Amino acid sequence: MTILLFAIEPGRSGPARLPQNLMTAGLGVTIVCPTDNPLYHTASCDHRVALPHTKSGWRMARILDKAVRTTRTRMIIPADEQALALLRAVLDGPYARGVGERTRHVLTQSLAAPEALDKLIFKSHTMALARTLGIAVPDGRTVETLEDARAFAAAAGYPVFLKHSFSWAGAGVVKCADEAELAAALAAMQTGESRLKATLRRLLGRDWYPAQAPIDIQSPIAGRPAMYCALAWKGRLIAGFAGTPLAVSSETGPSTCVEVGAHVLMEAMSRKMIEATGATGLIGFDFMLAKADGMPHMLECNARPIQISHLGYRIGVDIAADLRAVLGGKPLPSSPRSATCSLDVCLFPYALAADRVPRHLFCDIPGADPALMAFGRAMLAMIEARHKAEATSLIGDTLAATGIQPIAA
Repeated sequence: MTILLFAIEPGRSGPARLPQNLMTAGLGVTIVCPTDNPLYHTASCDHRVALPHTKSGWRMARILDKAVRTTRTRMIIPADEQALALLRAVLDGPYARGVGERTRHVLTQSLAAPEALDKLIFKSHTMALARTLGIAVPDGRTVETLEDARAFAAAAGYPVFLKHSFSWAGAGVVKCADEAELAAALAAMQTGESRLKATLRRLLGRDWYPAQAPIDIQSPIAGRPAMYCALAWKGRLIAGFAGTPLAVSSETGPSTCVEVGAHVLMEAMSRKMIEATGATGLIGFDFMLAKADGMPHMLECNARPIQISHLGYRIGVDIAADLRAVLGGKPLPSSPRSATCSLDVCLFPYALAADRVPRHLFCDIPGADPALMAFGRAMLAMIEARHKAEATSLIGDTLAATGIQPIAA
């Protein structure tokens, strides 16, 4: 049984450690991604296909289709948001003509139905669904005009966050301290697309990317960020575990160090969303644990593997092994499998700076994968150089509370 991991974006380290977990569980792995994506450099795969740097949905769909046919793929897993957006366009849109019947069948088995998938992809849709299910979310709403945004901020008070509905890794999220910042942020997000540009995008096969998406405004919640990593199958939560960041790369960026383990409330909320959308695949939900009472508030969904998805085997809930069992036709568990212990982890590639990580943390290092190790070191050097001025202080402030020293440039 072969799993195809599909990525479009360069340099995203999130799922880079997942292939080893999948292969250890007895699954075959095919990787389709650009050569400057960490996934391309892992030794934990049977086949790899270099995706050229193109925005043509037609060209990428044809490459994906050939990979599915030649490797007898059973399941396609999007490894980033752009890949997810293209698969959505292939699943139910003009790009379906770019793939064969087998690829379309595999896609329908790999993802939720198109309308339900939108509720997992777009933040505004996710929040709307969560509210109808009685899941705690931040106070907020979708806004179309500056007047709408001003009215909400006047009632809720500053600061507020503006969120582009299709965004990731902290991009598309702006903290606004006053009305001037709110107006500037909203104007930047609402940059329109001319009719000519829209036509050109369609003719060039680039209209699979959702350039126009709703914008939400939210009040902040004092507390700690958290995440829940889930394996879903046709609307059922099969297995999952939670992660609470011990350190982050920036105020709204990805985590560098995480405590992984069980969390009953985040599991219950994630289960509701999965059941309501008929979701399938590896999925992550982001939360904020309120400082006042620890109650999780759902922030968004990542309908793809997240950076901790491969770590479950360390805490008694091996998601890759469960996926193999599901694909092999074994009976589904009567209740979701959850973590049986907890573990503090420094994530790849930050764990490569192991001499600066406290000994009590497990360092997630692909020691038997020299090419991925080398690529990770290069990534870490670029991260440190890019954030030397601002990120060092942000990471240092976050890590000080846990006793972990910041990664110095």
